Amino acid sequence: MINKISLAKLGEKNPMWKGDDVGYSGVHFWARKLIKKPKWCVRCKKRPALDLSNISGEYKRDITDWEYLCRKCHMDEDGRNEQLRQNGKSRKLPDKICPICKKIFHTDKKNQINCSNKCGNIAMWKKRKKLKT
Repeated sequence: MINKISLAKLGEKNPMWKGDDVGYSGVHFWARKLIKKPKWCVRCKKRPALDLSNISGEYKRDITDWEYLCRKCHMDEDGRNEQLRQNGKSRKLPDKICPICKKIFHTDKKNQINCSNKCGNIAMWKKRKKLKT
């Protein structure tokens, strides 16, 4: 059984209620209580949803103005990833060109030369062939 006193002071009935004057963390806490967290990101549907993101950027008390996103989609949506790239602080290394197939690829590994294992094996085979002659 729910306490009647606690029900009497929910939401706007609470004397500490701030309405739309609530701060950043307060409105996030409010939205987190009301919106069920999905298993996957609402945008990419590939990674687990981690962040509660405000769609309009106005932080209104409107349930339709909130969504759960993975960290990458949230940072892309806010423009933070682009800022990191422009400032040279992105953790990802710049695009490289595979010497075998000439395909442009993106890597997180500093010493990665080829775009795939297939191209890496071809490069190794060519290197061995060159050493034998």
